[in-house]
Amino acid sequence: MWTYIVRRFLLMGVTLFGITLVTYSIMRLTPGDPTMELVEKAKAQGKISRSTLEYHREHYNLDKPSIFNTHPSSRWTRWTRILDDYDSVDESAVADLPANLRELGAAGLAPAFATLAQAVDDEAAGRPRPRPEGSGSGEGAKPLPPLSGHVVRALPHLAFGLRDLPPAGADRAAWEAWWATRKDELEPAQVAVEVERYLAGRVAIDELVARCGTLATPGLYRALAAADDPGDLDRLTRALARINAKPTWILSPDVAPASPEGRVALASHVRSWGRWYGRNGSKFYDLSYLQYLTRTVTETQYGTWVGRLLQLDFGDSTKYSRPVIGLIRERLSVTVQLALMSVFLAYLIAIPLGIFSVVSPGSRTDTVVTIGLFVLYSLPSFWVGNLMILFLTGNDTPFNLPFQSNHLGTSGLSWGDWGAELVLPLACYTYGSFAYISRQMRAGMMEVIRADYIRTARAKGLSERTVIFKHALRNSLIPVLTIMANVLPALIGGSVIIEQIFGIDGMGKLAYESIENRDYPVEMAVAFFSAILTLVGILISDLSYALVDPRITYN
Repeated sequence: MWTYIVRRFLLMGVTLFGITLVTYSIMRLTPGDPTMELVEKAKAQGKISRSTLEYHREHYNLDKPSIFNTHPSSRWTRWTRILDDYDSVDESAVADLPANLRELGAAGLAPAFATLAQAVDDEAAGRPRPRPEGSGSGEGAKPLPPLSGHVVRALPHLAFGLRDLPPAGADRAAWEAWWATRKDELEPAQVAVEVERYLAGRVAIDELVARCGTLATPGLYRALAAADDPGDLDRLTRALARINAKPTWILSPDVAPASPEGRVALASHVRSWGRWYGRNGSKFYDLSYLQYLTRTVTETQYGTWVGRLLQLDFGDSTKYSRPVIGLIRERLSVTVQLALMSVFLAYLIAIPLGIFSVVSPGSRTDTVVTIGLFVLYSLPSFWVGNLMILFLTGNDTPFNLPFQSNHLGTSGLSWGDWGAELVLPLACYTYGSFAYISRQMRAGMMEVIRADYIRTARAKGLSERTVIFKHALRNSLIPVLTIMANVLPALIGGSVIIEQIFGIDGMGKLAYESIENRDYPVEMAVAFFSAILTLVGILISDLSYALVDPRITYN
Protein backbone atom coordinates (compact mmCIF):
# COMPACT_ATOMS: atom_id res chain seq x y z
CA MET A 1 0.00 0.00 0.00
CA TRP A 2 2.77 2.45 0.91
CA THR A 3 4.46 1.96 -2.46
CA TYR A 4 1.15 2.74 -4.13
CA ILE A 5 0.67 5.89 -2.05
CA VAL A 6 4.21 7.16 -2.77
CA ARG A 7 3.74 6.54 -6.48
CA ARG A 8 0.45 8.40 -6.47
CA PHE A 9 1.97 11.37 -4.62
CA LEU A 10 4.75 11.60 -7.21
CA LEU A 11 2.15 11.63 -9.98
CA MET A 12 0.15 14.23 -8.05
CA GLY A 13 3.13 16.62 -8.19
CA VAL A 14 3.27 16.43 -11.99
CA THR A 15 -0.52 16.69 -12.26
CA LEU A 16 -0.62 19.67 -9.93
CA PHE A 17 2.00 21.48 -11.99
CA GLY A 18 -0.03 20.92 -15.14
CA ILE A 19 -3.26 22.06 -13.48
CA THR A 20 -1.74 25.30 -12.16
CA LEU A 21 -0.03 26.02 -15.49
CA VAL A 22 -3.23 25.55 -17.50
CA THR A 23 -5.27 27.53 -14.95
CA TYR A 24 -2.78 30.38 -15.01
CA SER A 25 -2.59 30.43 -18.82
CA ILE A 26 -6.37 30.57 -19.18
CA MET A 27 -6.64 33.25 -16.51
CA ARG A 28 -4.04 35.40 -18.27
CA LEU A 29 -5.90 35.26 -21.59
CA THR A 30 -7.97 38.22 -20.42
CA PRO A 31 -6.40 41.48 -21.67
CA GLY A 32 -4.68 43.94 -19.33
CA ASP A 33 -4.06 43.42 -15.63
CA PRO A 34 -5.93 44.30 -12.43
CA THR A 35 -3.64 47.12 -11.32
CA MET A 36 -3.92 48.89 -14.67
CA GLU A 37 -7.69 49.22 -14.35
CA LEU A 38 -7.45 50.67 -10.85
CA VAL A 39 -4.49 52.86 -11.67
CA GLU A 40 -5.94 54.27 -14.87
CA LYS A 41 -9.00 55.50 -12.99
CA ALA A 42 -6.85 57.18 -10.37
CA LYS A 43 -4.48 58.50 -13.01
CA ALA A 44 -7.35 60.14 -14.89
CA GLN A 45 -8.13 62.03 -11.69
CA GLY A 46 -4.51 63.06 -11.23
CA LYS A 47 -4.09 60.90 -8.14
CA ILE A 48 -1.24 58.65 -9.27
CA SER A 49 2.14 58.96 -10.95
CA ARG A 50 3.89 56.61 -13.29
CA SER A 51 6.36 55.63 -10.57
CA THR A 52 3.44 54.58 -8.35
CA LEU A 53 2.03 52.55 -11.21
CA GLU A 54 5.38 50.81 -11.68
CA TYR A 55 5.58 50.10 -7.95
CA HIS A 56 2.17 48.42 -7.98
CA ARG A 57 3.05 46.38 -11.04
CA GLU A 58 6.34 45.27 -9.48
CA HIS A 59 4.67 44.48 -6.15
CA TYR A 60 2.20 42.11 -7.83
CA ASN A 61 4.79 40.82 -10.37
CA LEU A 62 2.71 42.16 -13.24
CA ASP A 63 5.75 43.88 -14.74
CA LYS A 64 7.10 40.48 -15.83
CA PRO A 65 6.08 38.32 -18.81
CA SER A 66 3.54 35.62 -18.05
CA ILE A 67 5.39 32.35 -18.63
CA PHE A 68 8.61 32.97 -20.64
CA ASN A 69 10.98 35.93 -20.33
CA THR A 70 13.34 36.65 -23.22
CA HIS A 71 14.90 39.67 -21.44
CA PRO A 72 15.54 38.81 -17.76
CA SER A 73 16.23 41.84 -15.62
CA SER A 74 19.83 42.92 -15.08
CA ARG A 75 21.50 46.27 -14.73
CA TRP A 76 21.74 46.41 -18.54
CA THR A 77 18.02 45.85 -19.14
CA ARG A 78 17.09 48.28 -16.35
CA TRP A 79 19.36 50.95 -17.79
CA THR A 80 17.95 50.45 -21.29
CA ARG A 81 14.36 50.84 -20.06
CA ILE A 82 15.21 54.05 -18.19
CA LEU A 83 17.13 55.48 -21.15
CA ASP A 84 14.16 54.90 -23.47
CA ASP A 85 12.04 57.12 -21.19
CA TYR A 86 14.05 60.17 -22.31
CA ASP A 87 12.20 59.97 -25.64
CA SER A 88 8.83 58.97 -24.18
CA VAL A 89 5.75 60.98 -25.05
CA ASP A 90 4.47 60.26 -21.52
CA GLU A 91 5.27 63.36 -19.46
CA SER A 92 5.09 61.41 -16.18
CA ALA A 93 7.74 58.99 -17.47
CA VAL A 94 10.11 61.88 -18.18
CA ALA A 95 9.34 63.44 -14.78
CA ASP A 96 10.25 60.16 -13.01
CA LEU A 97 13.63 59.86 -14.76
CA PRO A 98 15.80 61.41 -11.99
CA ALA A 99 14.29 59.17 -9.31
CA ASN A 100 14.61 56.04 -11.45
CA LEU A 101 18.21 56.83 -12.35
CA ARG A 102 19.20 57.42 -8.72
CA GLU A 103 17.49 54.18 -7.74
CA LEU A 104 19.70 52.33 -10.24
CA GLY A 105 22.68 54.41 -9.15
CA ALA A 106 26.27 53.27 -9.63
CA ALA A 107 25.08 49.91 -10.98
CA GLY A 108 24.09 51.73 -14.18
CA LEU A 109 27.43 53.44 -14.80
CA ALA A 110 29.11 50.64 -16.73
CA PRO A 111 26.13 50.16 -19.09
CA ALA A 112 25.82 53.95 -19.44
CA PHE A 113 29.43 54.50 -20.51
CA ALA A 114 29.27 51.52 -22.88
CA THR A 115 26.11 53.03 -24.40
CA LEU A 116 27.83 56.41 -24.61
CA ALA A 117 30.80 55.00 -26.52
CA GLN A 118 28.51 53.20 -28.97
CA ALA A 119 26.31 56.28 -29.41
CA VAL A 120 29.32 58.48 -30.20
CA ASP A 121 30.48 55.99 -32.83
CA ASP A 122 27.00 55.75 -34.38
CA GLU A 123 26.60 59.53 -34.48
CA ALA A 124 30.02 59.97 -36.06
CA ALA A 125 29.14 57.38 -38.72
CA GLY A 126 25.73 58.93 -39.32
CA ARG A 127 23.82 55.79 -38.37
CA PRO A 128 20.18 56.54 -37.42
CA ARG A 129 18.84 55.73 -33.98
CA PRO A 130 16.18 53.03 -33.63
CA ARG A 131 13.01 54.60 -32.26
CA PRO A 132 12.23 53.37 -28.71
CA GLU A 133 8.77 52.07 -27.83
CA GLY A 134 6.56 54.84 -26.45
CA SER A 135 8.41 57.63 -28.27
CA GLY A 136 5.65 58.19 -30.82
CA SER A 137 5.37 57.07 -34.40
CA GLY A 138 3.98 58.19 -37.73
CA GLU A 139 4.29 61.52 -39.48
CA GLY A 140 3.66 63.59 -36.34
CA ALA A 141 6.49 61.95 -34.36
CA LYS A 142 9.29 64.29 -33.34
CA PRO A 143 12.82 63.53 -34.56
CA LEU A 144 15.00 61.82 -31.97
CA PRO A 145 17.84 63.89 -30.44
CA PRO A 146 21.37 62.42 -30.16
CA LEU A 147 21.52 59.52 -27.73
CA SER A 148 24.86 60.65 -26.33
CA GLY A 149 23.16 63.77 -24.96
CA HIS A 150 20.67 61.64 -23.04
CA VAL A 151 23.47 59.56 -21.53
CA VAL A 152 25.46 62.61 -20.42
CA ARG A 153 22.35 64.05 -18.74
CA ALA A 154 21.76 60.74 -16.95
CA LEU A 155 25.32 60.38 -15.58
CA PRO A 156 25.01 62.90 -12.68
CA HIS A 157 21.98 60.99 -11.37
CA LEU A 158 23.63 57.58 -11.71
CA ALA A 159 26.81 58.77 -9.99
CA PHE A 160 24.97 60.69 -7.26
CA GLY A 161 26.74 60.28 -3.93
CA LEU A 162 30.02 58.98 -5.34
CA ARG A 163 33.26 60.81 -4.64
CA ASP A 164 35.27 63.19 -6.86
CA LEU A 165 32.41 63.85 -9.30
CA PRO A 166 32.85 66.32 -12.18
CA PRO A 167 31.28 69.75 -11.58
CA ALA A 168 27.63 70.38 -12.42
CA GLY A 169 27.06 70.80 -16.15
CA ALA A 170 30.25 68.89 -17.08
CA ASP A 171 30.48 67.75 -20.69
CA ARG A 172 31.10 64.30 -22.10
CA ALA A 173 34.89 64.61 -22.00
CA ALA A 174 34.88 65.43 -18.27
CA TRP A 175 32.69 62.44 -17.49
CA GLU A 176 34.82 60.10 -19.61
CA ALA A 177 37.92 61.31 -17.75
CA TRP A 178 36.23 60.69 -14.41
CA TRP A 179 35.18 57.20 -15.49
CA ALA A 180 38.71 56.37 -16.53
CA THR A 181 39.90 57.00 -12.96
CA ARG A 182 36.99 55.27 -11.19
CA LYS A 183 36.21 52.34 -13.48
CA ASP A 184 38.52 49.85 -11.74
CA GLU A 185 37.23 50.81 -8.28
CA LEU A 186 33.68 49.95 -9.39
CA GLU A 187 34.53 46.47 -10.67
CA PRO A 188 32.62 43.69 -8.81
CA ALA A 189 35.76 42.24 -7.20
CA GLN A 190 36.81 45.61 -5.75
CA VAL A 191 33.26 46.37 -4.58
CA ALA A 192 33.25 43.02 -2.73
CA VAL A 193 36.48 44.04 -0.96
CA GLU A 194 34.95 47.35 0.14
CA VAL A 195 31.83 45.59 1.44
CA GLU A 196 33.98 43.18 3.46
CA ARG A 197 35.85 46.14 4.92
CA TYR A 198 32.53 47.70 5.97
CA LEU A 199 31.33 44.44 7.50
CA ALA A 200 34.58 44.21 9.44
CA GLY A 201 34.04 47.74 10.78
CA ARG A 202 37.05 49.29 9.01
CA VAL A 203 34.95 51.57 6.76
CA ALA A 204 32.02 53.81 7.69
CA ILE A 205 28.77 53.67 5.74
CA ASP A 206 29.35 57.13 4.23
CA GLU A 207 32.69 55.97 2.85
CA LEU A 208 31.11 52.82 1.43
CA VAL A 209 28.43 54.90 -0.29
CA ALA A 210 31.05 57.28 -1.74
CA ARG A 211 33.14 54.40 -3.09
CA CYS A 212 30.54 51.88 -4.29
CA GLY A 213 27.03 53.36 -4.25
CA THR A 214 24.28 50.90 -5.08
CA LEU A 215 26.81 48.31 -6.28
CA ALA A 216 27.28 47.38 -2.61
CA THR A 217 23.64 46.23 -2.33
CA PRO A 218 24.13 42.52 -3.28
CA GLY A 219 26.97 42.03 -0.80
CA LEU A 220 25.11 43.79 2.00
CA TYR A 221 21.94 41.79 1.38
CA ARG A 222 23.83 38.48 1.41
CA ALA A 223 25.28 39.49 4.77
CA LEU A 224 21.80 40.44 6.01
CA ALA A 225 20.36 37.08 4.95
CA ALA A 226 23.11 35.25 6.85
CA ALA A 227 23.01 37.41 10.00
CA ASP A 228 21.05 36.54 13.15
CA ASP A 229 22.43 38.94 15.76
CA PRO A 230 20.01 41.86 16.36
CA GLY A 231 22.85 44.38 16.33
CA ASP A 232 24.15 43.11 12.97
CA LEU A 233 20.62 43.08 11.52
CA ASP A 234 20.06 46.66 12.64
CA ARG A 235 23.39 47.81 11.18
CA LEU A 236 22.85 46.06 7.83
CA THR A 237 19.27 47.25 7.39
CA ARG A 238 20.45 50.80 8.04
CA ALA A 239 23.24 50.39 5.49
CA LEU A 240 20.83 49.09 2.84
CA ALA A 241 18.39 51.89 3.61
CA ARG A 242 21.15 54.49 3.34
CA ILE A 243 22.34 53.21 -0.03
CA ASN A 244 18.91 52.57 -1.57
CA ALA A 245 16.94 55.44 0.01
CA LYS A 246 14.45 53.20 1.87
CA PRO A 247 14.26 54.93 5.27
CA THR A 248 11.06 53.18 6.36
CA TRP A 249 12.70 49.73 6.60
CA ILE A 250 14.92 50.49 9.59
CA LEU A 251 14.48 50.23 13.33
CA SER A 252 13.28 53.31 15.19
CA PRO A 253 16.14 54.99 17.10
CA ASP A 254 14.31 54.72 20.41
CA VAL A 255 13.92 50.90 20.14
CA ALA A 256 16.78 48.65 21.24
CA PRO A 257 17.59 45.94 18.65
CA ALA A 258 17.86 43.21 21.32
CA SER A 259 14.52 44.04 22.97
CA PRO A 260 11.45 41.88 22.18
CA GLU A 261 9.88 44.81 20.31
CA GLY A 262 13.11 45.39 18.41
CA ARG A 263 13.45 41.73 17.39
CA VAL A 264 9.89 41.65 16.02
CA ALA A 265 10.41 44.90 14.10
CA LEU A 266 13.76 43.74 12.72
CA ALA A 267 12.24 40.44 11.55
CA SER A 268 9.57 42.42 9.69
CA HIS A 269 12.18 44.70 8.12
CA VAL A 270 14.32 41.74 7.05
CA ARG A 271 11.29 40.19 5.33
CA SER A 272 10.59 43.52 3.59
CA TRP A 273 14.18 43.68 2.35
CA GLY A 274 13.94 40.08 1.19
CA ARG A 275 10.84 40.78 -0.89
CA TRP A 276 12.39 43.97 -2.27
CA TYR A 277 15.67 42.29 -3.17
CA GLY A 278 13.84 39.38 -4.77
CA ARG A 279 12.20 41.85 -7.15
CA ASN A 280 15.08 44.29 -7.65
CA GLY A 281 18.34 42.54 -6.77
CA SER A 282 19.30 41.54 -10.30
CA LYS A 283 19.50 45.15 -11.49
CA PHE A 284 22.68 45.63 -9.45
CA TYR A 285 24.83 43.05 -11.27
CA ASP A 286 25.36 41.26 -14.59
CA LEU A 287 23.87 37.85 -15.24
CA SER A 288 25.97 34.78 -16.03
CA TYR A 289 24.90 32.58 -18.93
CA LEU A 290 23.41 30.01 -16.54
CA GLN A 291 21.55 32.72 -14.62
CA TYR A 292 20.20 34.09 -17.88
CA LEU A 293 18.85 30.68 -18.95
CA THR A 294 17.34 30.03 -15.52
CA ARG A 295 15.65 33.40 -15.30
CA THR A 296 13.97 33.07 -18.67
CA VAL A 297 11.63 30.72 -16.78
CA THR A 298 11.87 31.81 -13.14
CA GLU A 299 11.67 35.58 -13.73
CA THR A 300 8.09 35.41 -14.96
CA GLN A 301 4.75 35.87 -13.29
CA TYR A 302 4.15 32.12 -13.16
CA GLY A 303 7.73 31.31 -12.14
CA THR A 304 7.59 33.85 -9.31
CA TRP A 305 4.27 32.40 -8.14
CA VAL A 306 5.71 28.86 -8.09
CA GLY A 307 8.78 30.06 -6.19
CA ARG A 308 6.60 31.69 -3.55
CA LEU A 309 4.36 28.65 -3.46
CA LEU A 310 7.26 26.53 -2.22
CA GLN A 311 7.37 28.88 0.79
CA LEU A 312 3.55 28.87 1.18
CA ASP A 313 3.56 32.53 0.18
CA PHE A 314 0.72 33.33 -2.21
CA GLY A 315 1.47 37.04 -2.34
CA ASP A 316 -0.92 39.87 -1.55
CA SER A 317 -4.48 40.30 -2.74
CA THR A 318 -4.85 43.15 -5.24
CA LYS A 319 -8.31 43.92 -3.87
CA TYR A 320 -7.70 43.72 -0.12
CA SER A 321 -3.93 44.52 -0.08
CA ARG A 322 -3.48 41.71 2.44
CA PRO A 323 -1.62 38.37 2.36
CA VAL A 324 -3.70 35.81 0.50
CA ILE A 325 -3.00 33.04 3.00
CA GLY A 326 -4.58 35.16 5.77
CA LEU A 327 -7.72 35.73 3.70
CA ILE A 328 -8.04 32.01 2.99
CA ARG A 329 -7.53 31.13 6.65
CA GLU A 330 -10.37 33.46 7.67
CA ARG A 331 -12.82 32.34 5.01
CA LEU A 332 -11.98 28.66 5.23
CA SER A 333 -13.26 28.27 8.80
CA VAL A 334 -16.74 29.40 7.71
CA THR A 335 -16.88 27.16 4.65
CA VAL A 336 -15.60 24.13 6.55
CA GLN A 337 -18.39 24.49 9.12
CA LEU A 338 -21.04 24.36 6.42
CA ALA A 339 -19.39 21.76 4.20
CA LEU A 340 -18.62 19.21 6.91
CA MET A 341 -22.11 19.40 8.40
CA SER A 342 -23.67 19.27 4.96
CA VAL A 343 -21.68 16.17 3.99
CA PHE A 344 -22.47 14.49 7.30
CA LEU A 345 -26.20 15.16 6.98
CA ALA A 346 -26.27 14.20 3.30
CA TYR A 347 -24.74 10.76 3.93
CA LEU A 348 -26.70 10.28 7.14
CA ILE A 349 -29.95 10.71 5.18
CA ALA A 350 -28.93 9.31 1.80
CA ILE A 351 -27.54 5.90 2.76
CA PRO A 352 -30.60 4.78 4.76
CA LEU A 353 -32.88 6.10 2.00
CA GLY A 354 -30.93 4.18 -0.62
CA ILE A 355 -31.08 0.99 1.43
CA PHE A 356 -34.83 1.44 2.04
CA SER A 357 -35.46 1.83 -1.69
CA VAL A 358 -33.66 -1.44 -2.37
CA VAL A 359 -35.43 -3.36 0.40
CA SER A 360 -38.86 -2.21 -0.85
CA PRO A 361 -38.42 -1.72 -4.61
CA GLY A 362 -41.50 -0.66 -6.52
CA SER A 363 -43.59 -0.12 -3.40
CA ARG A 364 -45.78 2.97 -3.02
CA THR A 365 -43.41 4.38 -0.42
CA ASP A 366 -40.41 3.78 -2.71
CA THR A 367 -42.20 5.53 -5.56
CA VAL A 368 -43.05 8.55 -3.40
CA VAL A 369 -39.47 8.76 -2.08
CA THR A 370 -38.03 8.44 -5.59
CA ILE A 371 -40.26 11.16 -7.02
CA GLY A 372 -39.56 13.42 -4.04
CA LEU A 373 -35.80 12.98 -4.37
CA PHE A 374 -35.85 13.66 -8.11
CA VAL A 375 -37.89 16.82 -7.48
CA LEU A 376 -35.41 17.97 -4.84
CA TYR A 377 -32.45 17.26 -7.09
CA SER A 378 -34.01 19.20 -9.97
CA LEU A 379 -34.65 22.35 -7.92
CA PRO A 380 -31.89 24.95 -8.44
CA SER A 381 -30.29 26.06 -5.18
CA PHE A 382 -30.45 29.78 -6.02
CA TRP A 383 -34.24 29.53 -6.46
CA VAL A 384 -34.75 27.51 -3.28
CA GLY A 385 -32.48 29.88 -1.36
CA ASN A 386 -34.49 32.90 -2.41
CA LEU A 387 -37.77 31.14 -1.56
CA MET A 388 -36.42 30.34 1.89
CA ILE A 389 -35.49 33.98 2.42
CA LEU A 390 -38.90 35.08 1.21
CA PHE A 391 -41.04 32.73 3.33
CA LEU A 392 -38.86 31.86 6.35
CA THR A 393 -37.14 35.11 7.31
CA GLY A 394 -38.38 38.37 8.75
CA ASN A 395 -40.68 39.31 11.59
CA ASP A 396 -43.81 38.58 9.57
CA THR A 397 -42.99 34.84 9.28
CA PRO A 398 -43.57 32.21 11.98
CA PHE A 399 -39.91 31.16 11.97
CA ASN A 400 -38.28 34.61 12.02
CA LEU A 401 -34.92 33.24 10.84
CA PRO A 402 -32.07 35.70 10.02
CA PHE A 403 -31.91 36.86 6.43
CA GLN A 404 -28.11 37.01 6.31
CA SER A 405 -25.60 34.49 7.70
CA ASN A 406 -22.57 36.80 7.72
CA HIS A 407 -21.74 36.25 11.40
CA LEU A 408 -20.83 32.56 11.13
CA GLY A 409 -17.10 33.19 11.30
CA THR A 410 -17.19 35.76 14.10
CA SER A 411 -16.21 34.96 17.66
CA GLY A 412 -18.62 35.33 20.58
CA LEU A 413 -21.65 34.08 18.65
CA SER A 414 -24.05 32.19 20.91
CA TRP A 415 -25.08 28.64 20.05
CA GLY A 416 -28.64 29.76 19.40
CA ASP A 417 -27.63 32.55 17.03
CA TRP A 418 -25.11 30.26 15.35
CA GLY A 419 -27.75 27.59 14.74
CA ALA A 420 -30.30 30.14 13.50
CA GLU A 421 -27.85 31.57 10.95
CA LEU A 422 -26.80 28.07 9.91
CA VAL A 423 -30.15 26.43 9.22
CA LEU A 424 -31.07 28.04 5.88
CA PRO A 425 -27.69 27.81 4.09
CA LEU A 426 -27.19 24.29 5.48
CA ALA A 427 -30.56 23.20 4.08
CA CYS A 428 -29.61 24.65 0.68
CA TYR A 429 -26.23 22.95 0.81
CA THR A 430 -27.67 19.56 1.70
CA TYR A 431 -30.93 18.84 -0.10
CA GLY A 432 -29.45 18.35 -3.56
CA SER A 433 -26.53 16.29 -2.23
CA PHE A 434 -28.52 13.68 -0.34
CA ALA A 435 -30.97 13.35 -3.23
CA TYR A 436 -28.12 12.52 -5.60
CA ILE A 437 -26.20 10.29 -3.16
CA SER A 438 -29.29 8.28 -2.28
CA ARG A 439 -29.91 7.54 -5.96
CA GLN A 440 -26.31 6.42 -6.36
CA MET A 441 -26.62 4.25 -3.27
CA ARG A 442 -29.81 2.68 -4.58
CA ALA A 443 -28.31 2.00 -8.00
CA GLY A 444 -25.17 0.45 -6.53
CA MET A 445 -27.04 -1.80 -4.14
CA MET A 446 -29.60 -2.86 -6.77
CA GLU A 447 -26.71 -4.15 -8.86
CA VAL A 448 -25.09 -5.95 -5.92
CA ILE A 449 -28.22 -7.76 -4.67
CA ARG A 450 -28.60 -9.42 -8.10
CA ALA A 451 -25.14 -10.99 -7.76
CA ASP A 452 -24.72 -14.75 -7.32
CA TYR A 453 -23.19 -14.57 -3.85
CA ILE A 454 -26.25 -12.64 -2.59
CA ARG A 455 -28.56 -15.37 -3.94
CA THR A 456 -26.32 -17.93 -2.25
CA ALA A 457 -26.54 -16.10 1.07
CA ARG A 458 -30.33 -16.05 0.83
CA ALA A 459 -30.38 -19.72 -0.12
CA LYS A 460 -28.47 -20.51 3.08
CA GLY A 461 -31.40 -19.12 5.01
CA LEU A 462 -29.76 -15.92 6.21
CA SER A 463 -32.12 -13.17 7.27
CA GLU A 464 -32.72 -10.30 4.85
CA ARG A 465 -31.18 -7.91 7.39
CA THR A 466 -27.94 -9.95 7.46
CA VAL A 467 -27.85 -10.22 3.67
CA ILE A 468 -28.29 -6.49 3.19
CA PHE A 469 -26.07 -5.10 5.93
CA LYS A 470 -23.35 -7.74 6.09
CA HIS A 471 -22.97 -8.93 2.50
CA ALA A 472 -24.46 -6.32 0.15
CA LEU A 473 -23.76 -3.00 1.85
CA ARG A 474 -19.94 -2.98 1.66
CA ASN A 475 -19.74 -3.78 -2.04
CA SER A 476 -22.48 -1.31 -2.92
CA LEU A 477 -20.57 1.58 -1.30
CA ILE A 478 -18.13 1.98 -4.23
CA PRO A 479 -20.29 4.53 -6.13
CA VAL A 480 -20.79 6.47 -2.90
CA LEU A 481 -17.05 6.43 -2.18
CA THR A 482 -16.43 7.77 -5.67
CA ILE A 483 -18.65 10.74 -4.88
CA MET A 484 -16.61 11.35 -1.72
CA ALA A 485 -13.70 12.43 -3.96
CA ASN A 486 -15.60 15.70 -4.38
CA VAL A 487 -16.00 16.28 -0.64
CA LEU A 488 -12.53 17.73 0.02
CA PRO A 489 -12.63 20.23 -2.88
CA ALA A 490 -16.01 21.38 -1.56
CA LEU A 491 -14.29 22.41 1.68
CA ILE A 492 -12.14 24.95 -0.17
CA GLY A 493 -14.46 25.84 -3.03
CA GLY A 494 -17.62 26.27 -1.02
CA SER A 495 -20.79 27.20 -2.83
CA VAL A 496 -20.51 30.45 -4.72
CA ILE A 497 -24.25 30.83 -5.22
CA ILE A 498 -25.34 29.94 -1.69
CA GLU A 499 -22.70 32.10 -0.03
CA GLN A 500 -23.67 35.03 -2.25
CA ILE A 501 -27.38 34.62 -1.49
CA PHE A 502 -26.96 34.37 2.28
CA GLY A 503 -24.06 36.82 2.56
CA ILE A 504 -21.66 34.20 3.93
CA ASP A 505 -18.03 35.31 3.90
CA GLY A 506 -16.70 31.92 2.88
CA MET A 507 -14.40 30.48 0.23
CA GLY A 508 -17.07 30.46 -2.46
CA LYS A 509 -17.72 34.17 -2.07
CA LEU A 510 -13.98 34.87 -1.96
CA ALA A 511 -13.50 32.94 -5.21
CA TYR A 512 -16.33 34.87 -6.85
CA GLU A 513 -14.97 38.23 -5.69
CA SER A 514 -11.48 37.36 -6.92
CA ILE A 515 -12.82 36.58 -10.40
CA GLU A 516 -14.99 39.69 -10.45
CA ASN A 517 -12.08 41.93 -9.40
CA ARG A 518 -9.43 40.01 -11.36
CA ASP A 519 -7.57 39.34 -8.13
CA TYR A 520 -5.02 36.96 -9.65
CA PRO A 521 -3.18 35.97 -6.43
CA VAL A 522 -6.44 34.87 -4.77
CA GLU A 523 -7.65 33.12 -7.91
CA MET A 524 -4.45 31.10 -8.17
CA ALA A 525 -4.47 30.24 -4.46
CA VAL A 526 -8.07 28.98 -4.60
CA ALA A 527 -7.34 26.99 -7.76
CA PHE A 528 -4.20 25.52 -6.19
CA PHE A 529 -5.90 24.37 -2.99
CA SER A 530 -8.90 23.05 -4.92
CA ALA A 531 -6.56 21.04 -7.16
CA ILE A 532 -4.68 19.60 -4.18
CA LEU A 533 -7.85 18.60 -2.36
CA THR A 534 -9.34 17.11 -5.53
CA LEU A 535 -6.26 14.93 -6.00
CA VAL A 536 -6.20 13.94 -2.32
CA GLY A 537 -9.94 13.19 -2.43
CA ILE A 538 -9.46 10.91 -5.43
CA LEU A 539 -6.58 9.15 -3.65
CA ILE A 540 -8.70 8.60 -0.52
CA SER A 541 -11.53 7.20 -2.66
CA ASP A 542 -9.15 4.82 -4.41
CA LEU A 543 -7.71 3.62 -1.10
CA SER A 544 -11.23 3.12 0.24
CA TYR A 545 -12.13 0.81 -2.65
CA ALA A 546 -9.71 -1.82 -1.35
CA LEU A 547 -11.20 -1.57 2.13
CA VAL A 548 -14.79 -2.26 1.10
CA ASP A 549 -14.10 -4.68 -1.77
CA PRO A 550 -11.43 -7.37 -1.17
CA ARG A 551 -11.29 -8.10 -4.89
CA ILE A 552 -9.53 -4.73 -5.42
CA THR A 553 -5.79 -4.65 -4.64
CA TYR A 554 -3.19 -1.88 -4.68
CA ASN A 555 -1.35 -3.60 -7.53
